[in-house]
Amino acid sequence: MIKRELVRKDPAGYEIWQETSILPNYVAVSLDDEPETEDISEIIQEIEGASGQTVIMEVAYTPDGNYIGTPEFAAFLCGKRGIAPETITPNGKVYCIGFSGRDQKWYGWSHRAVYGFGIGSKIESSDCAYEPKNKEDFRQNCLRFWQSDNHAKVWAVADERGPEG
Repeated sequence: MIKRELVRKDPAGYEIWQETSILPNYVAVSLDDEPETEDISEIIQEIEGASGQTVIMEVAYTPDGNYIGTPEFAAFLCGKRGIAPETITPNGKVYCIGFSGRDQKWYGWSHRAVYGFGIGSKIESSDCAYEPKNKEDFRQNCLRFWQSDNHAKVWAVADERGPEG
């Protein structure tokens, strides 16, 4: 069971909730017939050691109760970029698209990146929405993406791996 408590309502239109839950009891075993290594033993102990622990986290939701992500990601999307999140389907509970009235673009995102398109946007090779014509075009597109600076058009949220880019 998850206990939820409203922390605050942000002026950008989302809510921050604190969620508290207790982890179930875990049992972990090695899946192969090889003798258990010290590394595997440590992993098993860590997994089983999490049993029954209390987990507290802050999560961002829309006022309707639909999941946006971390408070930092919600601040980035809604506050900094002015994106109003929406669900893809009428009964969806996770928001991964939205419109920004500031720059008149529709955005899509995952846990790794955000990309926006507006009226007049042109889809070019190496853009995330580009659809390769065949297997060779797909291969070339992958190479173009990582060998050019086009991937710099994709935003990322800052985390322990580095700054927002």
